[in-house]
Amino acid sequence: PLAKVITVGTSKEGRPLRIVKIGGDDERHARENPCILIYAREHGTEPDASWAAQGAMSYLCSSDESAVRLRQTLTFLIVPMLDPDSAAASRYEGMIRSFSVGCESVESVAYGETFKLWVNEHFRLDIIFNFHNVESAEASHLSCPCIQNQIPQKRYARLLHENIIKSAARSWRIPLQGNPWGDDVLGARLGWWLSTCYGPLHLAYELNSQDRARHLTLEDLRATSKLIVIESARFLDSPDGILLKQAVQVERYSLDSRWTPDAKKHIYQNIIAAELLCKARCAKK
Repeated sequence: PLAKVITVGTSKEGRPLRIVKIGGDDERHARENPCILIYAREHGTEPDASWAAQGAMSYLCSSDESAVRLRQTLTFLIVPMLDPDSAAASRYEGMIRSFSVGCESVESVAYGETFKLWVNEHFRLDIIFNFHNVESAEASHLSCPCIQNQIPQKRYARLLHENIIKSAARSWRIPLQGNPWGDDVLGARLGWWLSTCYGPLHLAYELNSQDRARHLTLEDLRATSKLIVIESARFLDSPDGILLKQAVQVERYSLDSRWTPDAKKHIYQNIIAAELLCKARCAKK
């Protein structure tokens, strides 16, 4: 009863596209509450991400005192499986890069219209987490593949990331890779599109339950997202978090005047250039 399951459309193959909304039920404060979006499974063959999203939902719907407080003061939107068709087919990539002009999919249009309506009805959107998972030798249990490079969001993203990594390292009692892999953008994806259009902070995380030194259970994966949720809420209450919320609002309102055809073309050209640079760096590795 504490979660509202919203079906925003159907995939190309007819599967439901769902967003779970938790918190923000007090109509008087719903539009004032900060909002955190968590989405998983851009890549169909990365199930750790969905388990982490499920863990966030379970925690936020629990009777834990901290979860009760979070439901009262924040709104959470959770997408446990962004691309259900690719997940069903065990296909690595499907509609992931369809959030740009000329590349739209039925899925990206459905999600895009939903979030556009959300923002236009004056609900907030402050932080976005994009969950993935890597194979056993690629990275530690939790790492950040890239961090957005816009100013001032880049500074706030690094501060929040440092808090999350420190908390995870304490929880697991193991060292974790602290620095993000790079500052590249994830062009044409949902998080990039939302950040570009509406200004929220965007962080991607790679989960890894099969680290060679120590494996994680499903319960460990679920607890990872709980940790991320708690650290995000603490950050939003901090002086830096308050500044972030103000910066997101300023960016959101200023972006409204920038969406001319020429501005769109310039943004997409920059994104393509950034993606080519990212691919070149990966090839060198």
